[in-house]
Amino acid sequence: MKEPSNRARLAAICAVLFFGTLLLFSRALKNDFLDYDDPDYVTQNAHVQHGLRAETVRWAFTSTAAGNWHPLTWLSHAADWQLFGGNPAGHHATNILLHGLNAVLVFLVFRKLTGASWASALCAALFAWHPLRVESVAWVAERKDVLCGFFFLLTLLSYAFYAEKPEPGNSKRKLFYVLTLLFFAFGLMSKPMLVTLPFLLLLLDFWPLRRFDSATFPRLLLEKIPFFILSAASCLITFSAQEQGGAVVENLSSGNHFINAAVSIAGYLGKFFWPFDLSAVYPLPPSQPIAIAAFAIILIPGLTAFAITQAGRRPWLVVGWLWFLGMLVPVLGLVQVGLQSMADRYTYLPILGLQFALLWTFRELIFSRNIHRIATTAAVLALAALATRTWNQIQFWQNSTTLYAHALAVTKNNYLAESNLGTTLFNEGNFADAESHFRRAIKFKPDFATPHFKLALTLEELNHPADALVAYNDFLKLQPRDPLANYNSGVLLLNQNEPARAAAKFQTALENNNDYTAALVGLALAKMKLDDRPDAINALQHALKLNPNFPGAAETLARLQQN
Repeated sequence: MKEPSNRARLAAICAVLFFGTLLLFSRALKNDFLDYDDPDYVTQNAHVQHGLRAETVRWAFTSTAAGNWHPLTWLSHAADWQLFGGNPAGHHATNILLHGLNAVLVFLVFRKLTGASWASALCAALFAWHPLRVESVAWVAERKDVLCGFFFLLTLLSYAFYAEKPEPGNSKRKLFYVLTLLFFAFGLMSKPMLVTLPFLLLLLDFWPLRRFDSATFPRLLLEKIPFFILSAASCLITFSAQEQGGAVVENLSSGNHFINAAVSIAGYLGKFFWPFDLSAVYPLPPSQPIAIAAFAIILIPGLTAFAITQAGRRPWLVVGWLWFLGMLVPVLGLVQVGLQSMADRYTYLPILGLQFALLWTFRELIFSRNIHRIATTAAVLALAALATRTWNQIQFWQNSTTLYAHALAVTKNNYLAESNLGTTLFNEGNFADAESHFRRAIKFKPDFATPHFKLALTLEELNHPADALVAYNDFLKLQPRDPLANYNSGVLLLNQNEPARAAAKFQTALENNNDYTAALVGLALAKMKLDDRPDAINALQHALKLNPNFPGAAETLARLQQN
């Protein structure tokens, strides 16, 4: 009778985790697509909108669009578009479903590793229902988080089965090893966040799998070599993709990289224990306040040293803490990608290590002092409070306007949110309000190029060409070779009857894009005003070779040749 009872309890826990997670995040089904990455991943991606076709599969495995190589993520979005089209509810539903499955897998993984059912259930619920999960689940473009998490957890589960079968010739052992490697590869093809997983497997070998000692270490290291090879390949591909996409920025000194990394880790700890004022964007500051930086620099090594000293008596502390730190390494900005200092979504898998360290410590305390009822009550109240915060946080992801307005409400001098909200308002045709947000973004960070360019576009729409030209010039001080900004400012100068300056702008645009048809036509018009007919004719002939149907080009060329 005991076995059926255990199976029933296991099924009940899985059902509560799965359906409780679906219910909690069902609020996201009413949310729209965002103009933050969703266009790149779904709403303006022609490849994804072709659905699951052979050419889509080829593109997914060869593309580095959006600064990443994650073919399985692309294919999952293509499958969604084929099923749901442009209905955002379907795309959100897939994210929610994957997160619900991940909640169950967290329980199964920790139960398999440690044998502690209730601690594993609490760990899974805390993971699934914490407000820090909202960004990964309620944002369609973050499909890569939940999909990568799914394969990550399958990797750990299959590795746990592999490790419990020590016989080298065991056929099931070989199968689980292959499955572990395969799920790891799938995870990397969903998001390269998993590159430090081989080190995590070694930590799990130490505890709770207890495979680790001086005699077995060479063998354990040898069996991880295929995993390290996959990680190295993923790192090379990812860095190349992000560098090509212009996502890698080098505006910080090496010292500041490490300071920001330490402050970010401290920030994640703070958000875990006090999940308020969560923002879609946390801008990268030019420097960290001395007090905060000093606190973080002392805190992180201090906690690390404490965890190491407890390795003999409480091995879960060092395993969980190093899990947390190790999985954060790819997103700590040691190689700065983008302008964000941190992001809630980055905690999706690292936080499991922190939970491991904390919950198994509380479990020891509960058993040693026999305070099960108090602990159960506290756990239920904590989960209820976190679920309430999560339900509330989901509403801010309703659309782009609500998202950025909330970010501005809970952060200070947030130039990223100001610029993003300005873009949203611009796209909605609200140019006056867009202008004010772009100007605030520039005020908070004058060397941030994007709002200068967006401000210029906005001023053109407001019919302020002289001010728009000033904004373009400010942008070109930061990005002097940008073809579009040079072209647009050339058009404005041409309209202001300054053909010589306009010609110079068109020429610069062409130096960086030889096939820029509109710039060739603009150059021809400028040369005509300068009475330079040969250059005007050459420019128009080149333009017509590129685009024979370009409006007015053929007629202008014919008129020039007749004269």
